[in-house]
Amino acid sequence: MLKNYRYKRISFIMFLLITVMVLLTNCFRSGKKAVIIAPNGEAFAGDITCMRCHENIYQSYVHTAHRNSSAPANEQTIKGSFEEGNNEYMYNPYDRIRMEHRDSGYYQVWYSPLRELAAHRFDIVIGSGTKGQSYLYWNGNELFQLPVSFYTGTNSWANSPGYPNRVFFNRIVNSTCLACHSTYFKPINTPGTPPAFSRKTIIYGITCERCHGPGAQHVAYFTSHPNDSIARYIIQPQLLTRQQQLDACAICHSGMQAGNHTPFSFITGDTLNHSKDQVPAHLDVHGNQYGLLIESKCFLHTQTLTCNTCHNTHQTEKENNTLFNARCMSCHASNQLPACPMYHTMGTSITQYCINCHMPGQPSTTLTLQLKSTDEAVPAMVHTHRIAIYANATQQVMGYLQLLQHGKKLLQWPATY
Repeated sequence: MLKNYRYKRISFIMFLLITVMVLLTNCFRSGKKAVIIAPNGEAFAGDITCMRCHENIYQSYVHTAHRNSSAPANEQTIKGSFEEGNNEYMYNPYDRIRMEHRDSGYYQVWYSPLRELAAHRFDIVIGSGTKGQSYLYWNGNELFQLPVSFYTGTNSWANSPGYPNRVFFNRIVNSTCLACHSTYFKPINTPGTPPAFSRKTIIYGITCERCHGPGAQHVAYFTSHPNDSIARYIIQPQLLTRQQQLDACAICHSGMQAGNHTPFSFITGDTLNHSKDQVPAHLDVHGNQYGLLIESKCFLHTQTLTCNTCHNTHQTEKENNTLFNARCMSCHASNQLPACPMYHTMGTSITQYCINCHMPGQPSTTLTLQLKSTDEAVPAMVHTHRIAIYANATQQVMGYLQLLQHGKKLLQWPATY
């Protein structure tokens, strides 16, 4: 009897220990970040994981506009001012939006004229702030754009692009918009209902895995095979065909739809539908860089030129014309390609202005902002990717260089630069 009693007691204690261990394990697991699965079934690793082996690339890429194309809204990510006197956008003498910092976050608050009519929180920042930013707020699992954006060119608040000149909080945000400003938002809506997303299944910014594919399997392999020098279970864009490399950028920089691909399902290595009905009739300098590039002689006369020929996406290079001019000259300084005709009259100094002459800033018709209710919409200036001869830009560069030769200096560069 005593033996049976001891056996039962030991069994009961073992049962309790196992139960506690299971409960603790579940508690620990619940505290871990959930694994995010891409539409192709592969798991994301997160770019912090990439840093373990690729720290130098990560430390430079984390500062790029691509990586910061979306983020949770907070004091560090919102570029606009909340200081009194610089925190309002006036629609008319009666209606205004004030940017306010409250206990629960940062808000856009509608007053008319002094009475508060609505207030919605800055939840998500869209845009790195290089040109500007727009902002989204959650309503349940649906996302809406806030009516006031930030324009870097004037360091001021502005009416959001394409908005009516009145307070408007009801523009819903869909997957197509988010897919070009983030790595992943998990859709949870059903057909026939407004777009909705899981608020816990988001990867902000264009991260490593947006271009190299979900990397959990890659990380798992090299964790157990640290001495293997061959990249496995990861996409290497440089090994893809020219069109595949171009399409990896064109998915967001062409204005084209992804054909049979739904938003977020396009993986580097896939190809786009390049039929005529997919190409926008008007190639705007903002968002249609691919269409402009493939019309350029530099593209048509080579078999190897891609976006990455001129852009190192791992580095912050924006507006570094010295660097881009050097990349132009890396081809045009050789005997195989024609040199600049102005070289004979202006000397080597002209080689510092390739971008200014042949890819000048052009006004966008799709990215425009109204800075005040009484103003016309101001277009953002974007360098065109149609590499060609622009007579006006060339004349301005020539005039600028002639002034420099005579010891004079312009106070500022012309707007087309």
